Amino acid sequence: MEIKNTTVYTKERVLKSAYHFAKNLRFLWIILPVCTVISYFFALEEIIFGELELFWAMSCLFFSLLDVVLPLMLFVFLPRTVIKQTKALNATLEYTFTSDEITLHVNKSDVLEEKTTMKYNALVKAEKTKDTLYLYIQPRNAFVVDLSTMPSEEKEQLRSVLESNLKKVKWK
Repeated sequence: MEIKNTTVYTKERVLKSAYHFAKNLRFLWIILPVCTVISYFFALEEIIFGELELFWAMSCLFFSLLDVVLPLMLFVFLPRTVIKQTKALNATLEYTFTSDEITLHVNKSDVLEEKTTMKYNALVKAEKTKDTLYLYIQPRNAFVVDLSTMPSEEKEQLRSVLESNLKKVKWK
């Protein structure tokens, strides 16, 4: 059994991937608002029951700024930086999935051509969203596979292969 896929790393695909990675920082999106609320709670308590200490005023300011600056960094500035720095922009990646390995052929016109084969145990996890599959080689680095043109039957075969070879597979 062999499943083939071709993915082009367009600007839109790279941006979409950067947004996906930013959204997946779940711990950050939980801890940040909690810290903000806690600092405001203690600052309000200081105002009601005594003088507002500089520490609580500064912590309210700090977390309020962080609530604005961090999303801007992760969803506006960082994706633009990724676009400027990525060498894979407009590269074509041809994936071939078999029952025991993945072959990846990277081609970017005259700049780069490389063929790599890796076993599934080289992957940390696989995560599928609506039309994209992320094959993580490290917790924050992943190969991006475009599933929008893949037939449903092949998607199910791919899912089966991934689930039999990896411990962590999220398939939405």
